Amino acid sequence: MNFYKKVSRIAWVVALIFLIGIFLPEYFGIDGMNGGFALSVFSGFFAMVAIITAIIYGMYGKKFTSVMKGENVIARWEYSKEEWDKYTEEEHKRNKEGKTFLFYIVSGWAVFFGILFPIFDFENGIWVSAVMGGLILLIGFVAFTSIWYDHRRNLKKRGEILIAKGGVILNGQLHNWEGPMAKFHGVALCEDKKQPYLQFDYQAGQEIHQYSARIPIPEGKMEEAEAIVRKFMDPQESFVAQKKKH
Repeated sequence: MNFYKKVSRIAWVVALIFLIGIFLPEYFGIDGMNGGFALSVFSGFFAMVAIITAIIYGMYGKKFTSVMKGENVIARWEYSKEEWDKYTEEEHKRNKEGKTFLFYIVSGWAVFFGILFPIFDFENGIWVSAVMGGLILLIGFVAFTSIWYDHRRNLKKRGEILIAKGGVILNGQLHNWEGPMAKFHGVALCEDKKQPYLQFDYQAGQEIHQYSARIPIPEGKMEEAEAIVRKFMDPQESFVAQKKKH
């Protein structure tokens, strides 16, 4: 079972627990005005979040399995140790720079509002400052943990890349642009001096959630990479036909 299906199953179990939790206050005789209603609303909210998570990750799990089976796959690339080490180093640098910059922007706004509110209303504004401080800590933890995890995954295992019609699998991680509210924005061939790569830009969820999957081009695969770019630029051409040519 792949990672996405595991998360989906765990989310279904969590959803069931919180669905049961909706009715527990009544079962134990907890009055609604004494916390019973709040417990039911809390359980209902987290049950809804868990159900949505289970459905989305279930869809991702199916997509991951289909790509791994070779369905609509147009390229499968493997790398030498030198190529993958170079990619790992460069990707870690780009990932760190991008997420650190985003962290500074969000932190800057949080500090701004954390200072502004107490100036006009110290008694209530100080709580806003506390929330903004917590937000900075949370975002910092998420950002730098994700940087560490991505780098660790790339160091532990030399990657395999599968490029398919609706997404790519990059060293075991699925980048999918055929999910709910997802949208493919385009692919570009970036001729970096150290290592050329394909960059797939897509949207997952709301418009502000945009991602890029950078795929290093192995030695001798430049013509194939150019053909992949043309393939994605021409939606009329059959991806299945391209798969048969390889």
